[in-house]
Amino acid sequence: APPALRVITEALQNESCADARDGSVRIVVSGGVPPYILQWSDAAEKNTAERTNLSRGTYTLTVTDAAGVTLDYPVTIEGPEPLAIINAVANSPTCHRGSDGYAEVTTVGGTAPYTYSWSHDPPTTTARASGLAAGTYAVTVTDRQGCSQVHELTVAATPAPDDLLEPQAITLCTGQSVSVDAGPDGASYAWTSDNGFTSREQQVDIDQAGRYFLQVTTDQGCVVYDTLDLITTDNVIEAEFLLPTEILAGDTVVLTEVSWPAPEQTVWQYDESVTTYQSDGEKEYVVFPAPGEYTITLTVIIGNCLDQVEKKIIVSNASTADPSAENGRLGYHAKSEYLLYPNPNDGRFTLKIGLPEPQTVRVSVYNPLFSYRYFQRAFTDVQTIEEAIDLTRLKSGVYSLIIETSGEIKIIRFVIR
Repeated sequence: APPALRVITEALQNESCADARDGSVRIVVSGGVPPYILQWSDAAEKNTAERTNLSRGTYTLTVTDAAGVTLDYPVTIEGPEPLAIINAVANSPTCHRGSDGYAEVTTVGGTAPYTYSWSHDPPTTTARASGLAAGTYAVTVTDRQGCSQVHELTVAATPAPDDLLEPQAITLCTGQSVSVDAGPDGASYAWTSDNGFTSREQQVDIDQAGRYFLQVTTDQGCVVYDTLDLITTDNVIEAEFLLPTEILAGDTVVLTEVSWPAPEQTVWQYDESVTTYQSDGEKEYVVFPAPGEYTITLTVIIGNCLDQVEKKIIVSNASTADPSAENGRLGYHAKSEYLLYPNPNDGRFTLKIGLPEPQTVRVSVYNPLFSYRYFQRAFTDVQTIEEAIDLTRLKSGVYSLIIETSGEIKIIRFVIR
């Protein structure tokens, strides 16, 4: 009888890297009755004793000799798990435009140990790259078998700080000073100016024209710079006040001073027949006893600077008012609608106004003390307004929106977060 059919592995090469398909095997068949028929479980061709380009896995060879005897022979090609980065962390720099960010990866699979190569100068060969500015970085991970994997990480930029000094330019009258706060608390401050001014205080009082330079070092070591231009002039103050343009005789009217900058003195002038019930400088409470057209003059003074504004108001006779006339000056108080939404907001909001009849509407935005106007717009011959307003340049805080129509003044306070 012939010897038993026998198969042995003469050479075997495992897969070096996941999906490399570089495994190979060579077998030798003996015994039985030659010739042999060789059939691999994954291949259509026959009589192949050597296989190449194999991935990891088990392949079964079926050998059949001339006598019809068969033998199944399994061959296992081993290989590493895929090289993979399972965790990638990128941390932004502490300061805007800083370079103390870092990126770090965790690697599994392949064949340890791993080596790393970061696209960063100076070169980094560890799993963590430090001293990074904002940007995108690539890391190449290579295992002991030479298998590699490339991964990109983005170190996000730290947002630029808000302007420290707002506004960036201030104009003062001769003899006037302004107090400027550098903020934030807990930092160190260095003021200089082209006029020789220096200070290390957080808050400074300045009155000399020039460009002021501020350097703030935060408690985290971030350095922030800002500039402020201070201009002095003898003609800068702008007189302004609010009032309804049409009222009824006997009505109490509030005249509201909203000049910029806030004046040191205010002088109101109007007809002697007008009665003043209360006066506190910013507001004047007056009654017009008889119908007619009256002129009101406001003079504001800061140091040596002054400005003057004159406005007219129409006073109608309530006894002759036509109840059917939808007109504010004839005593008919039709309902008006004023809506600001959302409130609070991020500086973007919608103003909705509905009026009983077409007229001119003036809209202004001031700080709570009415000492600085940030926005002003006039709408002519309108009955409804729905206007999207963007004041995202303003800092968080409380602001006053003033609506002036022919019959009334409406003040809406709103919050920017």
